[in-house]
Amino acid sequence: MRDWIIIQPSSPSPVERRITEYCERTGIPRDVLMGRTRRRAVAWARQELMLDLHILDGLSFAKIGRKLNRDHTTVMHGVRAAASRQERKRSQCMYKNSVAPVGTVTGPAGRAVSR
Repeated sequence: MRDWIIIQPSSPSPVERRITEYCERTGIPRDVLMGRTRRRAVAWARQELMLDLHILDGLSFAKIGRKLNRDHTTVMHGVRAAASRQERKRSQCMYKNSVAPVGTVTGPAGRAVSR
């Protein structure tokens, strides 16, 4: 009598799930995101994914590079570039919210002062 081994399909790793979720959220197909295209929209999305994998999942640059078929120095650049863009975007939002309307005079505490 033979013994049969039933092999259960393994669930995707957390990294694979994050990549899949990111593709669904951005609408960029996985093969395009993982491919070699250097179009700005795709490259920036890929860099944001690199940042998420590094910050949220704690992966090293080398591990991210292996998952995305990139050199670790490319991943380092991508993480820095995405973080810089996010910081710039955050500071612009803070600036827009802190600027008084044109013609408004502000006092020392930054509050509008009537004339």
